[in-house]
Amino acid sequence: MTESNGTSSNRLRILLVSHGLPPQDVGGVELYTLRLARLLARDHDVVLAVPERRPRPEKDLAFEDRPEGFRVAWIKAQRSKRKFLDMYVDEHVDRVYERLLDEFRPDVIHVHHILYLSTGILTCPRRRGIPVLLTLHDFWLNCPRGQRITEDGTVCTTIDRERCVTCLNPQWDGIHRDFLAAPRRMLLNLMQGKERAREELRAFDRHMREVLSRVDRFVSPSKSMLADFVAYGVDPKKAVRLRYCLDGELGVSKEQRKANGQSRSRAREEGGKLRIGYLGTLIPTKGVHVLTEAYRSLKDLPVTLDIHGTSPPYRGRQDYVGQLEKSVRDVGGVRFRGPYEQSALPEILKGLDVVVVPSVWMENFPQTALEALTAGVPVVAADHGGLAEIVRTGVNGLKFRPGDPVDLARKLRQLVDDPGLHKRLCGRGIDIPRPEEHAEAHIGLYREVIREKAEKTARAQP
Repeated sequence: MTESNGTSSNRLRILLVSHGLPPQDVGGVELYTLRLARLLARDHDVVLAVPERRPRPEKDLAFEDRPEGFRVAWIKAQRSKRKFLDMYVDEHVDRVYERLLDEFRPDVIHVHHILYLSTGILTCPRRRGIPVLLTLHDFWLNCPRGQRITEDGTVCTTIDRERCVTCLNPQWDGIHRDFLAAPRRMLLNLMQGKERAREELRAFDRHMREVLSRVDRFVSPSKSMLADFVAYGVDPKKAVRLRYCLDGELGVSKEQRKANGQSRSRAREEGGKLRIGYLGTLIPTKGVHVLTEAYRSLKDLPVTLDIHGTSPPYRGRQDYVGQLEKSVRDVGGVRFRGPYEQSALPEILKGLDVVVVPSVWMENFPQTALEALTAGVPVVAADHGGLAEIVRTGVNGLKFRPGDPVDLARKLRQLVDDPGLHKRLCGRGIDIPRPEEHAEAHIGLYREVIREKAEKTARAQP
């Protein structure tokens, strides 16, 4: 038995699409997509398509063989952006993508992000009868800023396009300068008056809802992200929920770690300092400033704070880490550790008693929280989005009001004052699939949508 392109049904040709690739890009989506590519490439033919944003690439489409067994397809995406529509529709990218489909002839396409690319990534395959899956990692397909949070830190729990007009207007030039190197005149071209902005956003919504209607299956790691897109118009019958998996030692099951003697009781020594940690990207929407402000009010307590992570430019700003360092300069026990390799995580987590995930935006299913919990480290997290699903109060961690350093400090004080509470939270973890299970679940979904697409095509034939 063979699939439509002649490939053995036991071995699929899978095209993954993302907006970046480590080590150049080390965000959660990029790391997760790389992890999935490695897993799938063990038994299937995998190409991971990503935008080539380095200056003046020689080719529009270039392939790179990876030692993990899959290929990377670099799509030239360094294009000038003169209007709002260019942010999400790029005919040049669409043409290059069509070439990629001709050369690779995938059985199925799994899209993880299309920033720097084009919505044609989701719609072009329909003409060819290739099924498309989309994992919902963030809000980029219904929020031009991606995280549903304004410049002043206001979280948009619902979509209000009147707020979007105000939010986008003063920031547009900065967004493009940081991400796309667009000329300054874009600000005038795009937002000449509020009505023009409203028209642009109405067109954005029409286009995105049409694009989303073409997707064959939606995958979401969290209930909250899925619910948000259902409210935007996604068909819930097309959606499934799959939690992320993790790499290496952190990717094995709780039972396996216990059998191997790796189930760690992380209760701190009596009288010892509470070692607080942060892991991840250092940008304003991650809320690291909320953590440092909370820590300042704990300086009379036996606590330390280690901040691990990269600090990329954010919407034209490059001073965020400097501001964080300045805010705790007169407080002892704070160390900015800088970037870290994923392979170093087990050792880093051994040195922490609690991990704080203070995200101001409504995160989907942040992997840093999973990494900590899987290692037996309790998590104190902002109580919204997917974080509210990951952390169970009094079981594997505590939750605080998002953006509220006073409430965060109160929760951390509880852990200092009540060692028994900290001990009860240690080692409880979270149930996530093992890497092999995660890959098998995706292959099952791929075969399902391939079969559905074939049956639909057969019914349409006279």
